[in-house]
Amino acid sequence: DANRGNCGSRSLEQAGSCPIARSWDLGFDCTSIWFFQLVGREIHCVDYYDNTGKPIDFYVDILNQRKADYDYKYGTFYMPHDANKREMVSGTTLSASIAKMGYDVETMECEMNVDFGINRVMQTLPRCWFDAEKCADGIVALTNYRRRYDEKLRDYVEHPIHDWASHPADSFRYLTKALESVHRATGTGDRLAWQELKRKYA
Repeated sequence: DANRGNCGSRSLEQAGSCPIARSWDLGFDCTSIWFFQLVGREIHCVDYYDNTGKPIDFYVDILNQRKADYDYKYGTFYMPHDANKREMVSGTTLSASIAKMGYDVETMECEMNVDFGINRVMQTLPRCWFDAEKCADGIVALTNYRRRYDEKLRDYVEHPIHDWASHPADSFRYLTKALESVHRATGTGDRLAWQELKRKYA
């Protein structure tokens, strides 16, 4: 439930020298990117972007344009494990292609139990602040991420519905999984809190 988080009524500008990390979810039908940074114990989601059926160069151009428009200081890309798969045409991996463009990349291990990740998100959301304008599409997606209700069983099915909200929600799940790595890289955040989340929901 995205309503557990805090949607600011004004823009969330980049705080000081804290770098902005990015969490990705990749898919042919949709690629979703959250732009976020740790500010003390808070997680500031300053921007969000998604699109469909575009090559990686397109998204790199978007990132560079965002950097120019908002003076973002970028940190690490946090990408799902399938970013290490070799592409048929180029013969290289997506993570390697992005690294060659000058960005730091960290690929996340596959999360076998999605429910653990969802619980981790729910525990993390109260510490999150969202830019109400630039994250509007992502907020709507998080709000609509849900399980299907089975009328016969009168209960919710085990797995979330796979629809337009899935990729933004999965990208946000990777965001929460990346928090301890962001702390190590930047020296920000509450390390004990991130370690406790990892222990419970890794």
